[in-house]
Amino acid sequence: MIGFSYAQEDPVVDSLLKVLKTVKEDTNKVNILFQLSELCSEEDILKYAEPSFQLAEKLNYKKGIANAANNIGYAQGRLGNIHQALQWYQKSLKLREELKDVQNIAATLNNIAIIYQNQGDIQNALETFHKSLKMLEQSGDKESEAASINNIATIYSNLGDLKKALEWYQKSFKLRQQIGSKHGMAISLNNIGTIYKVQGKPEEALECFQKSLKLYEEVNDKSGRAAALNNIAFMYAKLGESEKGIATFHESLSLYEEMQDKVGIAAALNNIGSIYYLEAESLPNGAAKENLLRLALKNNARSLHTAQALGFPRYIRDASQWLSKIYRQLAQLNINSGKKIEYLNTALDMQVLFKQMADSINNVETRKSGLKKQMQYDYEKKESALKAEQEKKDLLANEELQKQKVVRNSFILGFILVAILGLVVFRSYRQKQRANEIITEQKLQVEKQKELVEEKQKEILDSIKYARRIQKALITSEKYIEKSLNNLNNNT
Repeated sequence: MIGFSYAQEDPVVDSLLKVLKTVKEDTNKVNILFQLSELCSEEDILKYAEPSFQLAEKLNYKKGIANAANNIGYAQGRLGNIHQALQWYQKSLKLREELKDVQNIAATLNNIAIIYQNQGDIQNALETFHKSLKMLEQSGDKESEAASINNIATIYSNLGDLKKALEWYQKSFKLRQQIGSKHGMAISLNNIGTIYKVQGKPEEALECFQKSLKLYEEVNDKSGRAAALNNIAFMYAKLGESEKGIATFHESLSLYEEMQDKVGIAAALNNIGSIYYLEAESLPNGAAKENLLRLALKNNARSLHTAQALGFPRYIRDASQWLSKIYRQLAQLNINSGKKIEYLNTALDMQVLFKQMADSINNVETRKSGLKKQMQYDYEKKESALKAEQEKKDLLANEELQKQKVVRNSFILGFILVAILGLVVFRSYRQKQRANEIITEQKLQVEKQKELVEEKQKEILDSIKYARRIQKALITSEKYIEKSLNNLNNNT
């Protein structure tokens, strides 16, 4: 869980619950319990997260311990147990760092930053949010990245920079819209509406809150619905529609009571009481006015009791201020009654309590104001340094890109030259090969002609030799005849 949790009706939950009944006491059971703590309504988170943690510790399953500890921290924070929440988150963070689980480290850092923010430690909150955001950007988890951007926007809102806060809230909304996160969009719209409310734009604020409520209803998020209804009720009251405001505040209160969200209960009760008081103030003295004042008293007194149990000065201040006004009005209505002095004394007590809480908050706010200014200066200085560093990196990257272009172009030119040279060599080789072929062919022709000449010469020589033999044969016969004739002559 990263800064929020919501219940949803899902067949997966029923399936997990069935498996849980038969699964062995191993890491699978740890993971099933953890998944149920992720999907269940907020009031049931501890019901699954605590046994998940206990079994994971028994098995020395570090990932399971870290996951369960994170969700226990979230649940404790929602119950107002801030110190315990921070301890659980730090336990989870330590294990996740050992496991080098980057995405979940970022989620736990985000939750720790929210605790710092609620404690007024703006410097640590801002630094931790940015650590978380940097990790989430690298991890590619857009949902959690949007949540972290949303939380940084809240820091700007607390610093009083509403323009910048609105820009960051809208940036978060656009990212959530891109990924189709209805729950995330609801959160962003609720926060954008809050900025419009502070800027004195009630119609724009009401529109954002109503859109937010619709999305919260679609994902069945009780906590989100309660917050949106509380804001819508406030805007109805601001626009003079007190009946719709009271009805909507009661609807919000009912959800907070279901979740046992004490902070939400205190805020809703105080708002209901304030509307009853403002209605009563507009009426003339009489039974109707007193009935409304007693309704206001009932709600504001309950708000004060809840706020004192939490130890939250802001809600104690608000409830005691309204109670002081209510008791003064009741004293005026019961001027002839013995109750008058009692009401006036109680009104004075409430005024003293209001002054104490207001002074305490003002002192804290004065310190926070100085701190906020310093933090804003430090942050702007850090942003300037980061910008300068980024520009330097961009310059170096550009230089490297130019070098790469030179190398690439040189390679291309070299390749072209080598290709041309290869073509010339190949062409020369082909020409030489062709010349050799011609020479060889000519040589063959010469040799062939030579053979023909030699053959003719042989034929001629053979003819001559044959003629000579004939000639010799003829010459021999003539001599023989001549000799024979001579012999004949001699005999005669």
